[in-house]
Amino acid sequence: MESYETTKTLRLEEINLNDIYQNLEMNKERAIKSSRITNIHSMLFAILSFAALIATIIVGGNKLIIGATASSTIMMFENYLSNINNNVSNLVDHMHNITNRYNQFLNILQIIDMQKEEETGNKKLSKVLSIEFKNVCFSYDGQKMVLNDINFNLAKPQKVAIVGRSGVGKTTLVNLLPRFYPLSSGEILINGENFEKYKLSELRKHISFVFQQPVVLSMTILENLQYGNNAKFEDVQKVCKQIGLHKKIMSLDGGYSCKISNETDVLSFGEKQLLNYARAILKNGDIVILDEVTSNLDLEFERLVTKANNKMLSNKFAFIIAHRLNTIKNADLIIFLENGNIKEIGTHAQLIENRGSYYELYKSKL
Repeated sequence: MESYETTKTLRLEEINLNDIYQNLEMNKERAIKSSRITNIHSMLFAILSFAALIATIIVGGNKLIIGATASSTIMMFENYLSNINNNVSNLVDHMHNITNRYNQFLNILQIIDMQKEEETGNKKLSKVLSIEFKNVCFSYDGQKMVLNDINFNLAKPQKVAIVGRSGVGKTTLVNLLPRFYPLSSGEILINGENFEKYKLSELRKHISFVFQQPVVLSMTILENLQYGNNAKFEDVQKVCKQIGLHKKIMSLDGGYSCKISNETDVLSFGEKQLLNYARAILKNGDIVILDEVTSNLDLEFERLVTKANNKMLSNKFAFIIAHRLNTIKNADLIIFLENGNIKEIGTHAQLIENRGSYYELYKSKL
């Protein structure tokens, strides 16, 4: 479950899938090569066995006619040929199985050889009081920069909207906070300290995620809501009432004890997204990351999420990535990214007044 949660929740699917596809392609080529060799060997031995049988029948038949040999001798020789063919076939199959086991062993070695995340810090983190990106640069491959010289300072909890066209590095920027990737240069400061000085577990326990595709686990609604946070039932009900999900849950057979999964249609897509939102809030971390959570929601659910944001994120550092710019107009700070750089930064009113890139994007979305 931890692997699934990490992959889905942290939005590393693209990287993980690329690795999986490469391994599958490599294993497919090995399997095809091994099967081709096995089939060629089997075909050759089948041809040789058939040729030997025909030769035995012709030669033995002629000798039998002239009385130079007995029929029992011919039958015995044919049995020898059959035994040789069977033993060789078994040997080929055995070698094929050994090859498959060897390939599987190599795969296991690759998994064992995977490097664990480097734990560089040992400090505890009781509360996040400030966040600063200081000359942060990042590249996935060490060549093409995805983020360039990112600088901003959040001295108190506030809602920060990160906007820009697709592919400019919005999700990459927020994924640097929990140290999913090492920085190429620069540093991120938490409470004035380089965030690498904190233990990973200490840093990540303060970060909650909600993403575009909701993750629903095969368990009860209450267990889904308490997953990773151990919230009390009273707190769960309170949050669900605030975001408009409580009435729907109580209308289901069993209420909060109703079992759900990603495949069931007990909850609509929007309600599943609200459930994910409630789970993140119940974790009660100081940092909440909302990555395009309203992009697949209708206007009613978008209104509920926007209303919940105003109520429940007032004392948190909230990073909101959104294509629908009307959902982030009330953000305390808007960071407009372009080609991996901060093009503009300010409030909605300030950026509209500047009539720059944000203004042009905002007009195009109306």
